[in-house]
Amino acid sequence: MNLDPTVSPWVGIFASTGICLWMAAIGAPLSKAVFGDRPRLVWPFYAPALGIVVVLLTTNLSAYVIPGAPSAWFGLIAPSILAVFIAWRTRQISLPSGRASLWAAVLLLAFAGVYLLALANRTQTFQDDDFFHYALTLQLARGVFPPVTPYGVGAGVGYHYGPVLLAASIVNTAAVPAWTATVVLVSFLIAGLSLAGTGYARDKSGSLPLGIFVGAVLVLWQGPLRVGLPPYVEISGQSEGFAWFLEGLAPAGPGAPFAWLHRSQFTLALSIVVLIAASLDLRASSRTASAVAVAAGVSALADASVMIFSSAALGLVGVVRLVWLRGLDRLTLAAALLVSGLLVILAGGPASDAVFGRGGTTSLVRIAFEPEWADFVPFEIVRPALIQVGIVPLLAIGAIAAWKRSSWGLSYLTAAGLFGIVEAVFVQSPIPDNDQRILLMATTIAAFTALAALGSLTESLRGSWRSGATLAV
Repeated sequence: MNLDPTVSPWVGIFASTGICLWMAAIGAPLSKAVFGDRPRLVWPFYAPALGIVVVLLTTNLSAYVIPGAPSAWFGLIAPSILAVFIAWRTRQISLPSGRASLWAAVLLLAFAGVYLLALANRTQTFQDDDFFHYALTLQLARGVFPPVTPYGVGAGVGYHYGPVLLAASIVNTAAVPAWTATVVLVSFLIAGLSLAGTGYARDKSGSLPLGIFVGAVLVLWQGPLRVGLPPYVEISGQSEGFAWFLEGLAPAGPGAPFAWLHRSQFTLALSIVVLIAASLDLRASSRTASAVAVAAGVSALADASVMIFSSAALGLVGVVRLVWLRGLDRLTLAAALLVSGLLVILAGGPASDAVFGRGGTTSLVRIAFEPEWADFVPFEIVRPALIQVGIVPLLAIGAIAAWKRSSWGLSYLTAAGLFGIVEAVFVQSPIPDNDQRILLMATTIAAFTALAALGSLTESLRGSWRSGATLAV
């Protein structure tokens, strides 16, 4: 990760990791202030993702005034001051108990394990657009902001540059090469997403083992939920008995795990989606509104396609929830939705480029109803020991659980998956992979929703059984 053979790459890796941990530390008091009232201890799981989102927002907004290194430092220092202030106001500054310290140590070890696994795998994989990311990272690190496309001087980049901006901030603050910052950031985003997914599933199901399983599915399964053998094996094409079948269970290669999450815009987008869902399940308050506004406001800096169907889902669920709320709570949620919409337009990325005429991606897409019906098969036997579940039954499970449990978060996730299908069917791109990526992200969200929903329904059944047993006694 460093072209100079005399310089050890580990110095840059440790420095970049330190900056990423700084982001997670920023998110800790903010997460406790927002999610600390949940019945279960889930706020530590959201801390890394929330810290990344807040730092991205402050770095991006300050880059319009002081691009380059000044915005990188301001993006870290300003939210750090805010986090310390909130920790003081909410009386979080105190010595933890022995049990809390043990719990924190276990959580940190789990986070470090996922981070190291992703980092080890990422160093063996090279994505086809990494060269573009490295060039854009150096461009942002040197103070060229807003970024411009390499295809035309002065035209808007029309790109989700959020992860690239974070990587540029690491370049400026840790003094590391662009490739080191990118590799470390992607691994950190994967670890943060796995924690956020685990926290949400645990919050809905009450089971930590189930939460860990759902978090692993979110970052390991490539899209559709698979039942049977792990997805990273190759089944032999021979059919001469069980011995030939076992012979085919060879690893698919070192680049398979986390392969699709190496595209950091997808990982950041999924983290934002999980944060919005978790915030919508909270009681309406200024803290909840702030979390929704910040997370949704930077969604345009993550993957653009996810931003479109996620914003549509948030708008639908937000409007429906406004009908249920009264008085100040209704005004608070309405303000959160308004601020998030303004941030999506003003913060940057494809939305800003399209509104302000700075280029954009209009010529790269067309609207046409050309569905691939094979993508919507409910169940498909992919391999002799592997069954792939389609997106339709996954969304059905999410919808049932959202209605049964009156969960606004599950409603939002289900709507996001549904609107993702609509977007994948109607929005066509000259690059075939783009259309499949939209469906991939929508199905990934649907799979995560279905597993969290099943956990929520299971907890509801356990609660009903316990109530019935108590009445019987």
